[in-house]
Amino acid sequence: EPLKKAIVELIAENQEEGGNYTATSGQDGHFRIANIQPGRYKLFGERPGYIEVDKRLRRSQGVSLSLESGKELKDEVLHMLAAAIVTGLVLDEDGDPVPGAEVVVWRRTFAYGGRKFETAGSTQTNDLGEYRVGGLLAGKYYLSASAPVNFQSIVPAQNTFDEAGTKLPDTAYVTTYYPGAMERAQAAALDLHPGDETPVSFSLVRTHTAHLRGSIVGFDAGMKVLVMLRSQDTQAIVIASEIDKHGTFDIPHVPPGSYALITTIQTEGETRSGLMQVDVADSDIEGLRLSHSPVATVRGRIHSKNGDTSSAHYVSLRHIDEGEDYSEAFTIVSEGGALSLPFSRAKSDGSFELKNVTPGLYEVEISGNSQGAGDSFVESVTVGSKEFVESGLPVNGGNILVDVSLGSGAGIVEGSATNEKKEPVANAVVVAVPEMKYRKRKSYYQKATTDQLGRFKLRGLQPGNYTVFAWEMLEEEQYLDPDFLKKFEDQGTPIKVEKSSRQTVALKVIAAAADQP
Repeated sequence: EPLKKAIVELIAENQEEGGNYTATSGQDGHFRIANIQPGRYKLFGERPGYIEVDKRLRRSQGVSLSLESGKELKDEVLHMLAAAIVTGLVLDEDGDPVPGAEVVVWRRTFAYGGRKFETAGSTQTNDLGEYRVGGLLAGKYYLSASAPVNFQSIVPAQNTFDEAGTKLPDTAYVTTYYPGAMERAQAAALDLHPGDETPVSFSLVRTHTAHLRGSIVGFDAGMKVLVMLRSQDTQAIVIASEIDKHGTFDIPHVPPGSYALITTIQTEGETRSGLMQVDVADSDIEGLRLSHSPVATVRGRIHSKNGDTSSAHYVSLRHIDEGEDYSEAFTIVSEGGALSLPFSRAKSDGSFELKNVTPGLYEVEISGNSQGAGDSFVESVTVGSKEFVESGLPVNGGNILVDVSLGSGAGIVEGSATNEKKEPVANAVVVAVPEMKYRKRKSYYQKATTDQLGRFKLRGLQPGNYTVFAWEMLEEEQYLDPDFLKKFEDQGTPIKVEKSSRQTVALKVIAAAADQP
C-alpha cells in the first residue's frame, strides 16, 4: 500500500558528474524529482519504522538508475517493509531486574574469511530490567544478554567453600544467548516478522568460569602493562587486567570459549605488543607466558601522477598474513593502551605517519574522495630500493620509511547483464574478481550493480587479470569466500585490464537458487 512521508534520496555514483537530490512521498506514496543532471545514480527510500527491501524482501542497497538528458523515468517503485522489534526483560536467578545489562541482536553475515556474526542492534536495560531494540529487518537473529561489568560486585557472591571446606569452582554471571545457552554455538535463532513486536526475556545465572594466570616475559618495574582478553565470539574486549609488581596477572570470571589474549607494554620511548590465542574450558589455566615484540612507526610520502591533492588521501594498512584470526583488529596499539586500526590522513605535502603498528605483513591502501581518486591505484610501495607492492609490506618494529606511488589510468569495464532469455536484469550484482594471487587483497575487487536497463560500470580496476561475474542475488561480500567462488568459476567472463583501458563485456546473470532467501 502507498507510504507517505518517506524520504527519497537520489545520490550520484560519481559526485564529479552528478548531484544529490531528495524528495518526500505524498499521501498517495508518489514522489517526483526534477532537474536532474544526467548520470548514474542510486535511489534510496527512508522512513522511521520501515526498511527498504528488494524483490526478495532482503535489505536493499539502493536501486541503480541511469538517467539521460531530456528523458523522464516514470513508475519507479521503492519497496518498504515494516521493521521488526524485540522487547523483554533481563532478570537474575532470583527474578530481580538487572539494570544496565547489554542486550545484543546478532545476525549471521559474510565477511572476509567466512561466515561471521554481526551486530544488528543493541541496547541497555533500564532500571526495571526492560529493553527494546527496533529497526530490524524481518529474518533470523540471535540474541544475547550480558550483565554490566560491575554486576559481579553488586550481587553477593556465592560461598566459595562447601561444608567440608573444599573450594568450590569459580562462578560468575556470563553472557547468555537465547533461549538460555552459555555458548553462541548452542543458541537458537529467533525468527522476526515485519512489524511484529516479539517478547524475549533472559534469566542470567551464575555458571562455572575460569582464572587465567600467567606472567610477562622480560618484565621490569618500569613497564606499564595492560592485558586484555577478547572474545572470538563477540569480537569485544571482555576483560582487562593489570599486572602486579612481579609481572604476573590473574584474570577471573572467564567463561568457556576461544579468546585472544592481547598485551600492550609501554616503557620510555617504546611500545611493545603481544598476542596469544587461548581456548578456555571450565578449569583454570596456569603458567601462561606472554611474550611481546616492538611495534613500528611507519612514515612515508605519497607521490601522485594524476594531480590529486595529497591531503585528500587516507592511508591504511590491511593485514594479509596467513592464518591470523585476530590480526585485522589489533594492528595498532595507541597511547594509553587503546586499540585502533592503522589509519592516517596525509598532509598537504603527501607525508603520513602511522604509529605503533604491530608486527605482520600488510597491504598499503590509499583512499580518498578527491577529483580523479577513482582513476588511481597503488602502483609502487618501496622501502629503500626494495619493492613491496606485490608481496606486502613486512613490519617488525623500528622505524620504516615508505615511498608510495599512485599510478593513474585505472581500468574501466562496462557492459550489460542478461538472463537466459536475453532479457536485461536490473539490480544484479557485478563483481570483478582478481586472479588467484590477489584474492586476499580486498582493494583488487570492484563491485557494481546493474541499472534499470541491465547496464553496469566497474571503475578503479588495477591492471591485471580478472574474472567478471554477475549474480542475481549476492549476500554482501560473499564473493570473498574461496569455497563460494569455486561453484561459479566456469560462469564468469575472464578479462585482462590494461592501464587506462576501457572495455565492454556482455555477462550472463547467475540466477538465484530457488531456495535462496
